[in-house]
Amino acid sequence: MSAFTKIIVRIIIALLTFVSTVFPNNQNLSYIRQQYEYELISMEQFSERNSEKWAPVIMEAIKEKDVKTIQSQMCQNIKDNTEDLPGEIRKLLDCIEGDIVSTEWVYRGGGADMKQRDGRVISQVGFDINIKTTVDDYSVGFMWETVNNFQPEETGIRLMDLIKDYEPYEKLYNISATEGIMVWHE
Repeated sequence: MSAFTKIIVRIIIALLTFVSTVFPNNQNLSYIRQQYEYELISMEQFSERNSEKWAPVIMEAIKEKDVKTIQSQMCQNIKDNTEDLPGEIRKLLDCIEGDIVSTEWVYRGGGADMKQRDGRVISQVGFDINIKTTVDDYSVGFMWETVNNFQPEETGIRLMDLIKDYEPYEKLYNISATEGIMVWHE
């Protein structure tokens, strides 16, 4: 979102806030102001938490076994509900055998755009990081929450699955949120 668009949206919110103080009992004005605020938050979050921006960073972190970078991109649910999260990330990374020869990230599609009547929005996308090593081929599947305009701390990685990438697929390790993977969560 451009700086100009942000300014316009903020002016509209300020005007709606002013008008709603003049007419405090008008529920429609409050609702419209809330919608604009949610929309502004959603657009700002998307530009910051966009998977196209972060997938290459995570891919590099996997190559370097950089636990801190991966951990920093986890949603709050995973941070709060995974005992020894750095250790769990290390275990996942240690399942990748051999030297990494190549990596690529692929937008897998899927995901979910969810909206509530009160203007709350959650958007999630799926992508994979495919890894070729001197020993095997792997894929790390992600569900990434790009927008959550009422709980911004929940944006980030909600699911991280490591599989051996050949038929039949073998799931090697999983780190995931306790709720809200492609479904609404509070």
